[in-house]
Amino acid sequence: MLRRLDGKVELATELDRLSAEDPVAAAAPRATGIASYLTHGINTEMAAGNDDGPHWRLTLQLLQRLSIWWHPGGYAQLPTMTPWCIRDRSARYDQGPESWGAPREDGYLRDDNSIIKKLPLALPVIAAADHIYTDGKAWRGFTACHIWRNLADGGVGGTDPWIYSFMANLVWIPSPLNSLTDHHPRVQALLQVTSQVIFRGHEGTSTAAYTDHVWNRLVPPGNPTSVVPEMDLDELAFF
Repeated sequence: MLRRLDGKVELATELDRLSAEDPVAAAAPRATGIASYLTHGINTEMAAGNDDGPHWRLTLQLLQRLSIWWHPGGYAQLPTMTPWCIRDRSARYDQGPESWGAPREDGYLRDDNSIIKKLPLALPVIAAADHIYTDGKAWRGFTACHIWRNLADGGVGGTDPWIYSFMANLVWIPSPLNSLTDHHPRVQALLQVTSQVIFRGHEGTSTAAYTDHVWNRLVPPGNPTSVVPEMDLDELAFF
């Protein structure tokens, strides 16, 4: 039977494991506040000219161990999972009249990430034998993060029905780390490079023309495509 994984618990467990040898991990908040703690540390290190400081290395370790990605085998078959959905936070009750799931004028379902975050919950997590997630499935305490929020052409990824649920644009991480992916450009760049290496070149024959179109919106032609990830792909976890 698969273990039910709680992202917040797994984050605290990983920080406890690292604390024996890493004072930055030992001092880190175990839940709310850790994203601000890491952001402040990274920015301070970078302002001092240190691009490989202890706060950045801890951030890298946590994302390496605690992120969950879609498997490229699934991407080859169904790169966009719910092309009838777009992100529209205004559909929820705290933004106006409750209208989640109601169609826009053009027919697309208005979602607030609710559909996206539940897509992999029934799936096992595939990882190395000694990985913290082995024999588990995501249960709670994770956030589905969009890797490309703002597009180079000025568009917003969440409002494009082909990009909103594009597998290569999504990663699940423990919820307390969520704002790192939303607001820190270095973390966004790390995940974008990792996604390109995982997914580009793994398209299925019937989907290649479409995925080329999407990648050209995410990474415009002329941008470097030969990228070296800082994360070890062999040690990542996948749905």
